[in-house]
Amino acid sequence: MSNSKKKRRPKVAPRYTRDRDEDAGKYADENRVVTSQQVKLVRGIFTRTTCRCFVLKSFSEANIHKSLKFGIWSTTTLHSALLNQVYDSDTCANLSVLLFFSVCGTKHFNGVARMTSKVRTDAHFQLWEKLKYEGFFHVEWLLVKDVPNYVLTGVKMSNTPTKKSITSCRDCEEVPPKEANEFLTIFPEYKSRSSALDDFAHYDQLQVEIEQKRRLAFADGVDKTDVNLYLVPVQQEPLGST
Repeated sequence: MSNSKKKRRPKVAPRYTRDRDEDAGKYADENRVVTSQQVKLVRGIFTRTTCRCFVLKSFSEANIHKSLKFGIWSTTTLHSALLNQVYDSDTCANLSVLLFFSVCGTKHFNGVARMTSKVRTDAHFQLWEKLKYEGFFHVEWLLVKDVPNYVLTGVKMSNTPTKKSITSCRDCEEVPPKEANEFLTIFPEYKSRSSALDDFAHYDQLQVEIEQKRRLAFADGVDKTDVNLYLVPVQQEPLGST
């Protein structure tokens, strides 16, 4: 018998296990609708500016919820340095950094966001599921919908020896312009029946539990959508370790 430990699988979001017929009648259509204006915005960003695109992988659906809610993202030190270098390049005034998000274990891509700030390395965000990343950067979510991997497997990465599918990319792999164009053509057109917005109430409740576990207390009436409430200086150890 092997003594090797099995990798812990990420927890699947509730919407992936709900009955589809029940789901259709229970959740508001506006959570799934990607408007033509949103699509035009993304296409405009991609076609009118110098654009760099990256696949970002999340091990936690809860972290996607925090990103949508607070407009930020954190990644490894190495990947933060790469994205920061790209964002802060000499062409920054005419450069957009687009991020294609996918949650590990879901076999879906879950949205497209745009990097809107340099990486801040002076603070921790205290609500990530695991407190192992230093720093963060701001993002603007442009499209939020679930698109299964099989829809996108035909997008082959020409910058890899095996021409692997975009669905096999690792965290922070760059997507060449041709493949990014293919992705941004297919992704908006897919008629999705779910999105991360469907599970917002569920992850709001989990956030309350995280705040209690990490002893985060705030005065009554404080705006708990303010990201600054949940930042601590890097030199100070973040509360909790799990």
